[in-house]
Amino acid sequence: NGITTSRATQAQDLKRRQIQQASWGFKEALAECGVVEFASENTNGNNVAPKSITVVGCQIDASSTPSALRSSITALLEEMSKNGIDPKNERVLADLADIISTNDEMARKMLLPLYRVRTSDNQNCFSQFTQPEETMDGDDDDNEIIVESSSLVKILLRVDVLQSTLLTALVQKLPELAASEDNDDGSSINNDVPRLIFSNIRWLDHIVDTSALTMTFVECLTVLASSSSSCEKTRQILLDAISTLPDILNDYNALVVSNNDDDDDDGGNGEDGQS
Repeated sequence: NGITTSRATQAQDLKRRQIQQASWGFKEALAECGVVEFASENTNGNNVAPKSITVVGCQIDASSTPSALRSSITALLEEMSKNGIDPKNERVLADLADIISTNDEMARKMLLPLYRVRTSDNQNCFSQFTQPEETMDGDDDDNEIIVESSSLVKILLRVDVLQSTLLTALVQKLPELAASEDNDDGSSINNDVPRLIFSNIRWLDHIVDTSALTMTFVECLTVLASSSSSCEKTRQILLDAISTLPDILNDYNALVVSNNDDDDDDGGNGEDGQS
């Protein structure tokens, strides 16, 4: 009877969890894994902003770490896909791409270092062996901000099912940022986003879909090159993109050749462009 009751309880818990997850997208999934930034209870004061708000990104649970967060996200997305709640994580991926494309403020926060808040009530969540990147004071004198070395984007780029969508969205963001900077007076808080994108996508352990990323970069370079002569900021983003490529793509030479061929084709010299 005890075993039967236990199995029935487990089945009920699983069914309840599946119903709860049925409408989950990217934000809900990450909130479940410990990203306080996306939790609905932020309105109740759980999100503690540090004084130097522009230098840190998303807050995570005090009990979490970047490596634990990555493991939790991977496991949850696998569960949601396997159970048919979000097949192939299509809903989560669409939400992720939409946030990067349309929510500049959140995209920037995702590119900045994660942080945790240490208070007198959660000291036991922080190991004495933990070596944070840096610490800073919170708005409350009793709070201490523990800044991690990884950003949320860096964590997500190490989750295979998310990597391709996230990389594509970030690279496609560059021409948009260049165009917006054409009309910017230099005071925008988003001026550092291109630099943050390049620093986040460099030196990944591996690329899930190299060919797709290569095509995305070709399109990005082509758009940037077409307007770089008339705008210094666009030219700088183009040069930064080119200098970043060897740190991202193994097949960098093939990308350069492909981009040069596109330029030749656009020249209209009457040749077929083949060597």
